[in-house]
Amino acid sequence: EGATSNGGSTGGNTETPTITGAKTTDVENLRSGPGTSYSRVTLLSKGTSVTVLDTSNSAWTKVRTTSGQEGYISSGYLQFEYSNGSPPKSDNPETYG
Repeated sequence: EGATSNGGSTGGNTETPTITGAKTTDVENLRSGPGTSYSRVTLLSKGTSVTVLDTSNSAWTKVRTTSGQEGYISSGYLQFEYSNGSPPKSDNPETYG
């Protein structure tokens, strides 16, 4: 009967939030492939919004810039934006000190 919810989770979390976009957390190279050995496509400023195209490689994320350039960014330098506002629950939360 509790039809109203304040966003709290009640049990089996079956819906995985989807990534809707990302922003760079620092000045970062957009590369032509998933690794530092690939050539730089362009340099992105801190806070640049990108469209996420592929996250199947955990270390590198394929993205598209607002100008249409596609390439890869090291996943550690991206702040992902999720469909429900928060990332999926993880067994190893990242902690930065």
